[in-house]
Amino acid sequence: MEPPIDNFASPKAVVFKQKLYAPSLRPEYIPRPRVLKLLTEGLKDHKITLVDAPPGYGKTTLLSQWRQAEGGNLPISWVSLDEQDNEPMRLWAHVSEALRQIAPEEALGTNVPQGPDSDGTGDWGNVVQTKLPLLLNELTECSQRMAIVFDDYQCLKDNECHKMMAFFIEQLPKSIHVIFSTRQGLPLPLGRWRARGEVNEIRAEQLAFSEHEVASL
Repeated sequence: MEPPIDNFASPKAVVFKQKLYAPSLRPEYIPRPRVLKLLTEGLKDHKITLVDAPPGYGKTTLLSQWRQAEGGNLPISWVSLDEQDNEPMRLWAHVSEALRQIAPEEALGTNVPQGPDSDGTGDWGNVVQTKLPLLLNELTECSQRMAIVFDDYQCLKDNECHKMMAFFIEQLPKSIHVIFSTRQGLPLPLGRWRARGEVNEIRAEQLAFSEHEVASL
C-alpha cells in the first residue's frame, strides 16, 4: 500500500541536491574563451555578474564551462532555480546546502533561515533582520573567496524572495561574487548597483557566436 501523502516530508524543507550541480557539458560543446574571459574579469571589480539573454543563447552551458574552467581556482556553488523555489524557506535551504558543499570546513549556512517565527506569524521580515545577518557574518569570516551561481532566476516571482535576495546582495562581503542567469531583467535594485559600479553585465550581444564559433559549430 502506498503511504499517505501526509507522511512525506514537506517540499519546503527538502533539499533536492541535483539542483546544486551544474549540468554536465556535452562532448560536442563549443569552447567560448572570449565570453569566459568576461566572466573571470568580472570577479575583479564587481560584486555581481548578470547573464541576461533570451532562451537559446547558451547561458547555462556557458556558466557550466566557466565553473569547470575556474573551479580549480575558485570554489563555485550552484543553485538551479525553478517555480517551486518561490518559497523563502525552500530557496534559502538550497542556498545553505550549496554553500556547505563548496566549503564544508567553514560550516557555512548553520544559521540560514529555515522558516518564519515560531509564533506562527510568518514574519519573513524578522528573518531578514535576524538570521540572514548571521549567515552574512559567516561569509564575512570565511577564509576563502567564492562565487554563487543562481541559474534561471526568472523562475522566481515571489516578492519576499526578491526582498531577501536584495538584502543578501547588499550586505555581501567583497570576497563573495554572485552570478545571476536569467531570461529577463531582474526584479532587484540593479540601477543602484550599476551606479556603484558593482554589476558586470553579459547580454545577448556578448553571447552571440562569433564567426569562428559559428564555423566550429
